[in-house]
Amino acid sequence: MDIFIDTSVIYTDPFWKRNFPGLLLKAARDGRLNIYFADVVLRELRHNFEKQLDKEFISVGTSNSNVKKLSLNHTDIIVPNKEQYLADFDKYYTDLFQSKNIIKLHSDKNMFDDILERAVKRKKPFTDNRSEFKDAVI
Repeated sequence: MDIFIDTSVIYTDPFWKRNFPGLLLKAARDGRLNIYFADVVLRELRHNFEKQLDKEFISVGTSNSNVKKLSLNHTDIIVPNKEQYLADFDKYYTDLFQSKNIIKLHSDKNMFDDILERAVKRKKPFTDNRSEFKDAVI
């Protein structure tokens, strides 16, 4: 069986920890199916992962500030290093694509690189509400 992954399948679970994505990975590693992963999906997933990290790190900073106002002896919660989290993400997917049944599909860099970057990051002419080009590339 061949499975083509879209960002929506693992948007909130980029490390495939939940039940359904985890079962897909296990089946692929056991040779029962092939998982295909377009590079545009990986780009979008990484971009969304980075945005989610930014949101959570801002939340930690806000919590530190709010608790500091309420306490005489507050010690800040250390905000993690985003670059390390992104490096972990990159390593996870580099390792994942070493499996023979988990295949990264590359697009033609000459034709698509700039336009894919715009589509993933929702830069003009793309918006948050439109993903036709990205979907067509997938």
